[in-house]
Parts: sequence; structure tokens; C-alpha cells
Amino acid sequence: MKIKSDINVWDYFENTLLVEGTKHHYYYNRNPLDKVVELEDSDFIKCIDICKQFKKYPLKKEIELDYKDFNQGHNPGNASNYLEKFKHSISNQRKYTNTAVEIRRIVNETFAKEFKLLDNLNKLAELHSSFNRVEAAYLQKKEEYETAVNQLETFKTLKNSGLSPEEFSWDVLEPVEQPEE
Repeated sequence: MKIKSDINVWDYFENTLLVEGTKHHYYYNRNPLDKVVELEDSDFIKCIDICKQFKKYPLKKEIELDYKDFNQGHNPGNASNYLEKFKHSISNQRKYTNTAVEIRRIVNETFAKEFKLLDNLNKLAELHSSFNRVEAAYLQKKEEYETAVNQLETFKTLKNSGLSPEEFSWDVLEPVEQPEE
């Protein structure tokens, strides 16, 4: 797995995720890393070798078909999740837990560089996604704070003007918006 050669990752995260992130949460129905990373021949070959090692021939056949499609120019739809799905598929259908743990260990060791790359890119993407959520929450709280400050200043003005509590109306602090005609 490698970063696509035709993309500037820094610009992609800054422009695409910050702009799109205002509309959708980062993980909503898509993974933005699919536009950043691509699989390589060696990824498929390593997966096939692991399938052979643990005698997972049906999964090996699926990987071979994916590899054939890849060589014809059709990348898997979710390249950023391909290795994680492979690890899940090959290890979760074992009768013995110890074998599944061993398989996951071997997959993690074999694809350590790729999983590290994905982890770093996920953290960058989540940084931009969380920024959008925090910014939206900040703007909402800022508006609430400004409203509360204005109400408090109006309260102090009313108190100092000599207005009695019986004469007070909440409409003074929160004016009712008049419908436009």
C-alpha cells in the first residue's frame, strides 16, 4: 500500500475534509482515505501467501480474483480497508482461538508498515473531522454566551434604572421577533 502519486495529502486534508466536513461527519458512508492510498501488487501477493500458509483456499481464490481485477485497472472500492478486512476474514473463521490470534499476529507483522501508514492518515483525517465538530460547537456556545451577556447587561441596566420587579417583563431581555409582512 502506498500514497497515490497524483495527490497532495496535505492539501487534500485541508481543503476537502474541512469543506466537506461541514456537511458530513468524516466517516459518514465513505472513507476519505480511499482517495489517498492505493494497493500495490505486493499487498495481494502477501495476502495470497498468508492464505496458503493457513490453508484458506476459498479466501485465496477471492484475493486472486481481486488481484486479477487490480491488474486490469480496477482498484478495490475501499482500498484503505482492504487489509483490515483481509485480517478479519482470515482469522475469524477458525475453530481455535489460539490459531486466530496467531493469524492476526502474522498479518499485523506482515503489513506493519501499511497499518502504520493507515493509522497516521486516519489520525490526520480525524483531526480535520474533529475540528469541524468542535468549531460548530464553539460557534453555538459563543452565540449562547453573547446572548447571556446581553441579557445580563440589560438586567443591570433595568436594575439601575429603578424598575420595580412588578413592572419587569421577560420580553425586555428576550424580545419576541416580529413576523415580516
